[in-house]
Amino acid sequence: MIKQQINGHRYPRLARMAQDFLTIPGSSISVKRCLSIGRNLISLRPASLSAETIRLPNDI
Repeated sequence: MIKQQINGHRYPRLARMAQDFLTIPGSSISVKRCLSIGRNLISLRPASLSAETIRLPNDI
């Protein structure tokens, strides 16, 4: 974090990428919610999968 503050003005794009990828989320609720939505859309039985069902999460 300190190096980012020191060199952020020299490498603004890299500093922004580091901020996007290296930050720790304050809560993991959104991840849990996304995983539970995926499980509800796609059944555990492979025979029940259809192209339309799998395409839905990509449209969200």
